[in-house]
Amino acid sequence: MVCLAAGQVIAEGVDSADRWIARMIDATRSLDFEGSFVYFNGSGISSARVVHEVAESGEEVQRLYALNGPEREVIRQDRKTTLLLSDGKELSYADQFQSSLFPLVPTRDLDTLATSYRFELGPEDRVAGRPCQEISIKPLDEYRYGYNLWLDRETAVLMRADLLDRDGKRLEQLMFTEITIRQPSSGSGAGNASSATREAATGEGAATVAQSADSSAVLAKAADWRVEGGPPGFEEVYRARKASAPGEFTDHLVLSDGLATVSVHAQPLASAASAVEGESHMGAVSAYAKVVGEHQVYVVGEVPQATVRAVAEALRGPEDSR
Repeated sequence: MVCLAAGQVIAEGVDSADRWIARMIDATRSLDFEGSFVYFNGSGISSARVVHEVAESGEEVQRLYALNGPEREVIRQDRKTTLLLSDGKELSYADQFQSSLFPLVPTRDLDTLATSYRFELGPEDRVAGRPCQEISIKPLDEYRYGYNLWLDRETAVLMRADLLDRDGKRLEQLMFTEITIRQPSSGSGAGNASSATREAATGEGAATVAQSADSSAVLAKAADWRVEGGPPGFEEVYRARKASAPGEFTDHLVLSDGLATVSVHAQPLASAASAVEGESHMGAVSAYAKVVGEHQVYVVGEVPQATVRAVAEALRGPEDSR
């Protein structure tokens, strides 16, 4: 009995993949970090810099800006996201279903995710000069991609992420090239964020930025759409109707399995001649167009083609009484 008890203590002290992911979630929401990373997908390579700061209240302020190509910047404070474009225009919107620009953060508990993914502990490695622990997140069906994550051994901050198809082929990669990680303090955090981050997030110093180019309004009325069945594990996490002009609107639904998301956009069909139907694929992004009743529908997501097709086929519109 003593040997069994000792063995249990030793086993409980061994690192496990789910414990590492739990640490990553906590680190992302509680630590300040700033660094540069490169992003690779099928269309090329880009680089960007991220600044993440946490206020004493726990509110996150994040700034993500491109280091190559056209100047562009994304600021996120709590659930408000602001996009600053190179022409000086500013787009702002409220986001109700995603809590972080970077890095990848699961939005569901690990027990729920375990119904769709399997977590495995990999070998140790180094990224940006820091010792890291590799974690594999493997899909249990054809409706989602897999992930390989490299977490900082000291803090569990995500240092590298690879998105993989079912054959293990890498579709995307995001990797830090340098990073500084620190605990929030009275001298840092969103409450005392860097001036550039604070001004962009709160609107200070916005005299040089044009008024929001997005003049559309999000209506309180919920979009009258539903997904009956569809790919397992994906649940509705957001819905809204966005009006751009009197009588013109787009209904927007978002489904998520806790890691991957699928967006549904539906708008009244202008004419039969303008209808679009069929599927397309670019890198990790899959899309499916379909006419449902008198509406043109587009289903898009960073998921396999089977997923957007399944969502589109399970979609029921305002005129559909099935």
